[in-house]
Amino acid sequence: EVGKAILAGDGSPEARRAARDRFLRRLSISAYQAQLFNRWLAERMADGLFAAALRGDVMKKLDTGGLFTCEDPAADGPRVERFEISPAGPMFGHKLRPATHDALAREERILAAEGMTLEGFARGGGEAEGTRRAARLRVELVLEPLAEGGGYRASFELPKGSYATVVMRELVK
Repeated sequence: EVGKAILAGDGSPEARRAARDRFLRRLSISAYQAQLFNRWLAERMADGLFAAALRGDVMKKLDTGGLFTCEDPAADGPRVERFEISPAGPMFGHKLRPATHDALAREERILAAEGMTLEGFARGGGEAEGTRRAARLRVELVLEPLAEGGGYRASFELPKGSYATVVMRELVK
């Protein structure tokens, strides 16, 4: 909430302190962007759209990182299933590459519920330009049984911006 307060120009003590401390400011804004991304992702999952392509989705090529807009979900859907591409969720910011059509409506709904606009992130400057992050990633996981004490050792690699804690949570649930 401190990130939202900074972007809104809130005069709360936490927001004022964070605005003075560059590290805290960046961390707060980044945490707020991540919270909104997680909300976007949770809504897609709840609606059964985790492994789907929607008209207007910004898609990310998982091998090169290139972005394009989905115009034909029937053609792009199988590519999502094969992990060639992924819907690229919003890390909202004032320079975010916009989605279109159905995908844009979903993103606008999230911002409206927060009382935010993309332009509202401009107050965050370079820390709040916005970007896109793949919603789905292929994870190659190796589990090795431990000789002493039971249990397992898990090993895997993740791209920048991904969290091992999320992989582990999914593994042990």
